[in-house]
Amino acid sequence: MIRDGLQIMVIGMGVVFLILAMLVGATALTTWIIKAGGWDRPAAPGEQRSPGAGAVAAAISAAVARFRGERKGQ
Repeated sequence: MIRDGLQIMVIGMGVVFLILAMLVGATALTTWIIKAGGWDRPAAPGEQRSPGAGAVAAAISAAVARFRGERKGQ
């Protein structure tokens, strides 16, 4: 009975190790793809990374300001 428990434990730990190794490999592959594509460089000052990013940031800032203004009135 102890041998069966140890066998299940070893199999379980092996499966967990395999899953974690695959996760590390996927992360390394993703990092390599991003660096190879040149997407890891920072944006130049004044450059937008995606169209409409400034409008989204402005909308978020306006919503936060409105929320804070409403909370002060309570």
